[in-house]
Amino acid sequence: MTRSRPTSLYLPSLFSLLILCGHVAGQRNASTFSFDHLTVDDGLSYTTVHALLEDQLGMIWAGTRFGLNRFDGYEFKVFLPDPKNPYAIKSQSILTLWNDEAGNIWIGHLNGGVSVLERTTGRFLRFPFKEDNTVDWNTITVRSIFQDSRGNLWLGTYNAGTIVFDREYKKIAHFCTTCAPDNRRLNNDFVFDFQEDPSGRIWIGTAGKGISLFDWSTDSLHTIHSDDGNDMDGFAKSLCLGTNGNLWVGTEGSGLYEIDLQQLKVIDRFLPNPQTGAGLSNRRITDLVPDAHGKLWIATDGGGLNYFDPSTDEWKHYGYQPAFLNSLNSDALYDLMFDSSNNLWIGTFNGGINLHKTIFPPFVMDRQYALERLEGLRSVLCLDQDKDGNVWLGTDGGGLFQLDVRKNPVRLVSIEKSANHPPGLNVITSLVSLPDGNLWLGTFARGLYLYKPGAGIVKQFQNIAGDLTSLSHNNVWDLELAPDGGLWIGTLGAGVSYLKPGQNTFMRFQPDPNNKNSISGTQVIDILLDKTRPWLWIATENNGLSRIDHSTTPFHITQYHHNAHDTLSLSSEKIRCLYQDDEGTIWIGTENAGLNAYQPANETFHAYSVEDGLPSNMINSIVQGPQGYLWITTQAGIVRWNKKEGRFIKVGSEPFLENNQYNPGAALRLNDGRLILGSTNGYSFILPDQVRENTSAPKVVFTEFSLSNQSIPIGLFEGRTILSGPLNDSTTIVRFSYLDKGIQFSFTTTDYSQPDKNQFAYRLMGFDTTWRFVGPKQRFANYSSLPGGEYILEVKASNSDGAWNTAPRTLKIIVSPPFWTTWWFILATIGAGVIVVLGMIQFLLNRQKLRFRQHAMAAEQEILRLQNENLEKDILNKQAQLSASVLQSAHKNQFLEDLKGEIRKIETDEHQPKSRELHRLTRSIENELTQKNYWDEFQLTFNQVHQDFVHKLHLRHPHISATESRLCCFIRMGFSNTEIAAILNITVNGVEQSKYRLKKKLELEKDGSLNEYIGEL
Repeated sequence: MTRSRPTSLYLPSLFSLLILCGHVAGQRNASTFSFDHLTVDDGLSYTTVHALLEDQLGMIWAGTRFGLNRFDGYEFKVFLPDPKNPYAIKSQSILTLWNDEAGNIWIGHLNGGVSVLERTTGRFLRFPFKEDNTVDWNTITVRSIFQDSRGNLWLGTYNAGTIVFDREYKKIAHFCTTCAPDNRRLNNDFVFDFQEDPSGRIWIGTAGKGISLFDWSTDSLHTIHSDDGNDMDGFAKSLCLGTNGNLWVGTEGSGLYEIDLQQLKVIDRFLPNPQTGAGLSNRRITDLVPDAHGKLWIATDGGGLNYFDPSTDEWKHYGYQPAFLNSLNSDALYDLMFDSSNNLWIGTFNGGINLHKTIFPPFVMDRQYALERLEGLRSVLCLDQDKDGNVWLGTDGGGLFQLDVRKNPVRLVSIEKSANHPPGLNVITSLVSLPDGNLWLGTFARGLYLYKPGAGIVKQFQNIAGDLTSLSHNNVWDLELAPDGGLWIGTLGAGVSYLKPGQNTFMRFQPDPNNKNSISGTQVIDILLDKTRPWLWIATENNGLSRIDHSTTPFHITQYHHNAHDTLSLSSEKIRCLYQDDEGTIWIGTENAGLNAYQPANETFHAYSVEDGLPSNMINSIVQGPQGYLWITTQAGIVRWNKKEGRFIKVGSEPFLENNQYNPGAALRLNDGRLILGSTNGYSFILPDQVRENTSAPKVVFTEFSLSNQSIPIGLFEGRTILSGPLNDSTTIVRFSYLDKGIQFSFTTTDYSQPDKNQFAYRLMGFDTTWRFVGPKQRFANYSSLPGGEYILEVKASNSDGAWNTAPRTLKIIVSPPFWTTWWFILATIGAGVIVVLGMIQFLLNRQKLRFRQHAMAAEQEILRLQNENLEKDILNKQAQLSASVLQSAHKNQFLEDLKGEIRKIETDEHQPKSRELHRLTRSIENELTQKNYWDEFQLTFNQVHQDFVHKLHLRHPHISATESRLCCFIRMGFSNTEIAAILNITVNGVEQSKYRLKKKLELEKDGSLNEYIGEL
């Protein structure tokens, strides 16, 4: 037994199932409970299904004898062991499945221990527990897995009892027959199921007698027994909580038990009743599932499916019926599961998965299709129900058939094979039953017949050439019985004929171009007697609509045609059917322009087309159900229409009538409210009150992401991480390169009601400008490649009734672009460009500066040259002035020296008178000759001409005297020895001696030139 979530969440509502179980009584109810079958032909890996599970996304998992299967509503994905893959599932044979609180799927194997499918990695872990040597986890059989409200995992095994692990996968308890202490000693080592009651106690279903109960609060283990001799004996047990607070125990051999959780005692037991056939269908119970209304669903091994209402003790059985294609295909059932949409999934032995849908087409499908084919039933052209409730079918090629709709399943009788019937009367186009039980039969090319059931043909009317009172044409296409017994006949080729009650002659109504008071065409496809007015409505194949007012004399005829310029006119000249509802409204079905409603107040028509929700503009038949809805057959299936709401609900077509098309006008409401529709492949029974609109918008689920047809796993793949986490997690990011090709995102929806009618739409934000709409066969978004950038993939879906989910499933995608388009490369390029531009600008500026400097330098050099020239001139002038001044001073000194000599001669001449004045004059001359101010002025002027010469001289030779410094200045000025002697007032020999001493003091070599040294200084 498998559970995917707590029992209280299994089935929030079984509204549709309760309708089926309560609306119709007896065998009728069983006939409407149908199943779809998912087998190996649909991709299931094996026909025996031990366990079923709905995961957190709504996808269905099936554990089989050969592999784990995931079903997305359209196809199966199979997981099998792979010795080369350490992350593959451990073993192929699966007995139980469990979905833990983190979304991981736990798999219990036959002789293979445990595998865990991690939600975050998509990998199978083969031994997730901490080191545990209690059992051999490579070979142990794990039959049941359960997580309690504390987060502990309970594992039920074959022959090793129960092992309990905490959230960290560390073993915290072991219950078995040999375990110690006593509060761990289980009554049997084969454990099949667990259940936690509202008090937090854990019930353990083991093989053998009794049932075990463990109480965490007291750390105690008890065994509960029943008073009967069997004592819940059986190899396997199934447990579930009832809505009344009691525990249900299903045993494999001893039937069904109910335990009062307050008293901890068995209060009831249920077994099959061989005498009445009531009660449980089989003692061997394999699974139990309660619904929210307290009803119990019971799977048995050999007795099919049981439905039990504890409040009324009502039992219903559903099993394999060879003649009912939609019955259970196996009576050996292993597992039951209600999904979040209340669909019932059943795992079977050799029958795959059986699925009963909450929302499904309202067809009665307990039909003996094979027998109908053997009887020759093919295209049904007309229908009527007689006073006894029998339904008569006129067919194209098979003659007349009778349906006893009170039988279950309905009984079909071919009149041609069982009664007096003219040979060759095989195409019956129309029929109407009479109050006396007889039938009027209209045929193709054979005229009109009055048929008496059991006796055969009573009368025959045919067209007689030249007799205007005979039937106007032998192609009789429709019949209408007047309240007074008169018969209106629509023919395909000669308009309308009327047979008055008790007469054998006919009145004809045919088109006359010269007479406005005539019908519009000869090809009459349908006629209708108005129930509220004395009118006969006449629909033609190509010439619009006519109306005969048969209350006037002569009859007044009105024609209605399509006017392209008048939106209130008939929408088409091509008409296929007529119908009048309970309110008296006339409905006209056209071949190519939808549905028209006649407005008697102003003689106009209101049209409905595909733009209003019709699946097709070709209307074949119209009939009203007991709740007032119109049922309309179209070229694209059946729709139900609520006139007040103005909404069409798609119903589809009967699944077992393939390549089917419903025939014009072949629709009938039976006395019990059911509808019957004639079609090219037989007929369909409809239960109108079974239809429920599917207003629940489906959820979208991503199933796979692939590149170049290679599925991409979560995490590291070929050296890079493309898929960061589960596709359906909001935080997951898909990263790939602009070089990747063949990009495909696959998706599905978890609406399993009518998956072939679901629709999908997707768009890649940042790439697609509009939604791309695809059908159920194109459940993927394909892109050959994507340029670099960030995108958001959005996918939404609609169910079979067109309800779209408003919150699309999203997936973030990052495509790495070429390096030359990345932001860092662009920034680097821009930076490099800026640097280059700046460099060029700097280069040009530097070049310009260089040119400017060159020009400035040239100008400066020119200025310097001019300044130097001026300076040289000035220096030359100053040196000349200085030389002149020095020479002048030397001349003056020489003059004064000479003058002083003359005066001294006078003073020493004995013959000359001595004078004090002469002595004073001599002293003045001597003072003038030794005057220091002169040399100071000389030095200042010299330094202006020969800058830093004296400073450099004293830096190199700090010990020279002032006289020697003057001598150097004179040498620098280029004076000769004679000039120097004159300036210094010494002899030339004295100058030479002074130079010699100076040379030695300057430490010049013997061969060194004093003049050159001083000149270079």
